[in-house]
Amino acid sequence: MIQHQGAGNSIHYKIAQAVVECRERPIAASVEEACLAMFTNDLTCLAEASGPETDRLDEWTRQFSQLDVASDKSLFTTVHPESAAFSHSARIHAFVLDSTYYPSQAHFGGPTIAVGLVCAQLQGSNGEKLFRSVLAGVEIASRIGEVLVEPTMGRGLRPTAVFGGIAAAITASVALDFSVAETAHALALTSNFFGGTSQTWLDGSDDWVIQAGLAASNGIAVARLVRAGFNGAAAAWDGTSGLLRALGADDGYTDRLEVALRADSWCIEDLSYKMYPACNIVQTPVKLLLEILLHTSLDDSTTIVCRLNPKDAEYPGTIAAQPNCHAKALMSVAFCLGVALTYGGLPIEVLRSPEMHPEVSAAVARVKVISDELVPELGAIIEVTDSTGRTIRRSLTTSACRATWDAATVQDHARERLRSTGWTESATNSLFDTVVGLRGAETIDPLMTALNY
Repeated sequence: MIQHQGAGNSIHYKIAQAVVECRERPIAASVEEACLAMFTNDLTCLAEASGPETDRLDEWTRQFSQLDVASDKSLFTTVHPESAAFSHSARIHAFVLDSTYYPSQAHFGGPTIAVGLVCAQLQGSNGEKLFRSVLAGVEIASRIGEVLVEPTMGRGLRPTAVFGGIAAAITASVALDFSVAETAHALALTSNFFGGTSQTWLDGSDDWVIQAGLAASNGIAVARLVRAGFNGAAAAWDGTSGLLRALGADDGYTDRLEVALRADSWCIEDLSYKMYPACNIVQTPVKLLLEILLHTSLDDSTTIVCRLNPKDAEYPGTIAAQPNCHAKALMSVAFCLGVALTYGGLPIEVLRSPEMHPEVSAAVARVKVISDELVPELGAIIEVTDSTGRTIRRSLTTSACRATWDAATVQDHARERLRSTGWTESATNSLFDTVVGLRGAETIDPLMTALNY
């Protein structure tokens, strides 16, 4: 493998150093708990994955691999690694409830867990290696994403599509015991594989699911290229025609990245989780409205005003009023509030086929979403006015806007979700116990068995 002169001074080489340091870094009990909580939540997404998106993923897998099977349960032994990673990452993301590191506005669980599982199967790795590889992918990519999220989104790019591929490449690098130089080449080559826009939310297309799959499969592809002896540009990230330039990040961003890499805190302890199968921006408004509905009967003349932070209100798809497909529905604050008003909750079946539920349209017509600079990101103010002119106001404008649950809360929500999809208590306990004992497992076979894979 070619070692480029001066590569050690490049930002992607310094990121590679941080990756290798992260895989050896002592892990406090709180960090272990946070990482295992993410495993619990996002593996639950994989276990309960269903619906039209996952049906199409199964069909794609069968056609791509020329397999005559009813599902992709045998992916790890019959499909090449990139396809396995693609399918599993996309399935985790398709159920919408996967974890988020909101400061980077990205979902890393699908790409990292899918890549970690594939590499562990190929290598015969133990649970500790899987744990470490996923942790490093989420942690380092979260720091990168937090620094680069604004210029990235300013270019119309979706953070999960860009930073998810970086997380996947890091996970593969740790799983395959890459050196600093090899990891740097993986990161350099990743600059050729990033991308995916937020237009998916505006047009209601399936890109959002595919982006998570591509992030994972590209992470595997990059690692295999490095193993085959391919090398990346010495200034792949910070060169005059490098990744940072492509993302619209000026020279000052390299310094900011270096500062982020040196931070003592762990980003993974700040992951957030969703109560409802919709966009993060939707969570607080729906929560507030449902709290009002618990104590108040509303009639058909009720009007709702939802105040959001300007960044949230301007996020692609947030203000779509009458969506006609799943991708638009899960992003639309007005539609989700209309569903909550109509059903007293946010059933995923309604979000998946909004055009089949005309009864929601009347409720949506009574919802108005406006921008308010006094509301923090992910916060909301809900004002409900009934036929008598009485207005009820609820707000959530503190740091509690994001649901950064502890492990017990994550497990409680995951248990309820699995129960609703037909999992037995015994099977659910087996999965959760296997996740808790992951770091001490000699192989990941018990985990795959618990997942019915």
